Amino acid sequence: YLAAGGSWDKIPGYDVTAGNDASMRFQLAHDGSALWIKAVVKDPNPGIKRFNPLDSWRGDCLELFISGAPDKIIPGFTKENDFQILATPFGPNGKQVMICCDDNHRGKELPGSSAQWKVGAKGYEALIRIPFSAIGAPQNAAEIAFDITLDDICKNHGRAMGISNNREDNNINAALWTILKLQPKGK
Repeated sequence: YLAAGGSWDKIPGYDVTAGNDASMRFQLAHDGSALWIKAVVKDPNPGIKRFNPLDSWRGDCLELFISGAPDKIIPGFTKENDFQILATPFGPNGKQVMICCDDNHRGKELPGSSAQWKVGAKGYEALIRIPFSAIGAPQNAAEIAFDITLDDICKNHGRAMGISNNREDNNINAALWTILKLQPKGK
């Protein structure tokens, strides 16, 4: 749980590597009404190619897999409350992108969602807010499903990706997404 204006210092971080060049440390928190994702990406060549919003995954991008109503039904085809979201500061014409690319919500933005970006010569940082109501989860939800992918386009060896659950089929099998147990306020 992260209170308004709270510190990320005590929130655990998780590492993801994409190929030989890019890596990310991400943290997750919530404030009772929204999921917050903080990601710090190290990339020697950030944003070297830009793609149209629905193809952002082909370049430097974060892919968020989120479900406000997770289930473990195999096969886990995506349902109305399962979202695949592309987020990048490297959209066309220098604009940021945060758009759904899953079959149920393709091309839509999530209401109330936001992203703040800091881009430097050796990487970028993101602070992303996803309201629980936008993903069909109740306020103070007990659990959600979540995974994150770091997509990287490299100068020398093409595209690479790193996935938080070490699987490559997140976009088609929502039953394999990681279940997050959300701590109540004050925990």
